[in-house]
Amino acid sequence: MRQPFIKFIRSFYEKVFVKGSYFAVVIAVLLIVLFLASSFLGRYRQDMHGSVMVTSFDFGSAKEDVFADVLRNNPNSFAIAYLKGHGMIASGRDLFRPDEQANRAEFMKMLTDVLRVYPHKLSYGSCFSDTANEWFAAPICYAKVKGWVEGDEGAAFGVTESIMSGEALEIVSKAFGVNIGNLSYIDSAGAKGWLTGLTGGLEFDPDKAMTRGQVAELLFRALKTEFPLL
Repeated sequence: MRQPFIKFIRSFYEKVFVKGSYFAVVIAVLLIVLFLASSFLGRYRQDMHGSVMVTSFDFGSAKEDVFADVLRNNPNSFAIAYLKGHGMIASGRDLFRPDEQANRAEFMKMLTDVLRVYPHKLSYGSCFSDTANEWFAAPICYAKVKGWVEGDEGAAFGVTESIMSGEALEIVSKAFGVNIGNLSYIDSAGAKGWLTGLTGGLEFDPDKAMTRGQVAELLFRALKTEFPLL
């Protein structure tokens, strides 16, 4: 395709700049600009699809994006590295604390960040007695408005309490719009492969507190099954 275009430009150049037609010069310049723009946009689309439609992740190439306390032998290291590498999670002082239990406030913040939802506290500032104007108020109150979580406004959300595995599955399923049909949230998650990396080969316990690493694992797996282009 480029060869005929180059011949066309040469022909234009000879006719235009030799004969000095101003109108033809303008047309020629516009054609060149359009050609360069289309070429740039083509490369941009390729780059965009290459970064968005990611189906695998090279841990080695992203080693500088991994948290200092997330070693490669951590069972959730892949998920944590992937989410951080895509700007979906962050943590202070370059530490993620993967083995610490995640509280309910941290869980809701991680969930909205992974979904790239950033509600403002002016609109979602207070919905439970223990969320008023706190840093975690907006994610929690947004989740309540969306029906991901329930509770009376005068009641406490339990922001410092650990998030339990069964509850986390239900909230994530609702947030990702999963239709579980006649299945339980646990069976639905198991069928989708969400439980991999959460149980350590043991039977799933819905009443067990989740670590921050396990939350990252769950969100990563939900992301890949429900929004595979991200």
